Amino acid sequence: MAASTKPKLTPMMAQYRRIKSELPADALLFFRLGDFYEMFLEDAQEAAGILEVALTQRGGMPMCGIPHHAADNYLAKLLKAGRMVALCEQVEDAKPGKLVERKVTQILSPGTHLDERILTAERNNYLAAAHQEGRTLTLAVIDLTTGSFQVTELDDAPALLSELERLRPAELVLPAKATGLQALVQSAAPIIQEHEDWVFGVETAEHTLREHYGVKTLDGFGLKNRTAAIGAAGGALHYLSQHLRRDVAHLRPIIFYTTDGLLRLDATTLRHLEILEPLQRDAASSACLYGVLNRTTTPMGARLLRDWLTQPLADGEAIRQRQAAVRAWVEHPDLLATFRGCLNEVLDLERTLTRLSVGTGNGRDLRQLRLALLDEREHTFARH
Repeated sequence: MAASTKPKLTPMMAQYRRIKSELPADALLFFRLGDFYEMFLEDAQEAAGILEVALTQRGGMPMCGIPHHAADNYLAKLLKAGRMVALCEQVEDAKPGKLVERKVTQILSPGTHLDERILTAERNNYLAAAHQEGRTLTLAVIDLTTGSFQVTELDDAPALLSELERLRPAELVLPAKATGLQALVQSAAPIIQEHEDWVFGVETAEHTLREHYGVKTLDGFGLKNRTAAIGAAGGALHYLSQHLRRDVAHLRPIIFYTTDGLLRLDATTLRHLEILEPLQRDAASSACLYGVLNRTTTPMGARLLRDWLTQPLADGEAIRQRQAAVRAWVEHPDLLATFRGCLNEVLDLERTLTRLSVGTGNGRDLRQLRLALLDEREHTFARH
């Protein structure tokens, strides 16, 4: 019998293949080897073109590498290109003659990363999950950078498309077999990910949510008898915590929201009225309603203004209350100037707290939190 011509895998490549097989199929594996992250085979061929690095070969096997200390820049390029990246780290010191143990520590994707260099401060970076149960369409949205978690139920397909246009999630997760839903949202989401259907089932989804929040019932979140909304929210949380292995401990309690008392603006209206961006591609980004009105001091305020403009109030009393609040500031410009001065020190408190909560913060974030708390304390003392 002729000997097999198939090359025998080295222990390291056997380890690589095992880890790669446990990842989502479309995730690129950054495999730590000393001071470099290496990519092999199909991952190397794909990543080399996006990252503009040399594609080499070892024993006929395509490979490329990037320095560990410069990895953030390369990760940003891949995320901008809409790719998912798994970071596999060495979890023990190298010893002669022994294979180093390696584990995937996190999986990054366009809708789940915390990289400030490619995030836009004035808008949320949403991961969304859509689900359909009978005629009910639901949408859950999570912003890992701020910890917000919201879910809603929608009456029809136009309402779902309008909400997707308003929120513009960086990534949309759908049940794998929901072909009708996929066809509906295809043009409204830049990146669509499929996830296992059973995860969106009400029993599994409810278990996922109750276990995460440590509660016996979801009634306190406004989800009583809202099985479709539970499916979307549970699917989104499972995708993050299990599929991408992300830390979700900092997520705030789910908010179930409705569009009651709000004016619904469909995608066509938002574009033609130039609410969020100008129609002309070569126009300045500020040449739209949001650009004209945005005089906010903090990114948190800018994100709130974005929500207000895309969901105008339709209730007369609520409109009058908001107008009264604006009038109070306009009639007291000195107080307004003082308050804006305090806000200058707060900056993006939501994202600062998130980075510190998940362990990616630094000394600058701690200093920023200190200044924000000192300003709040001084402002409180001044009132009393």
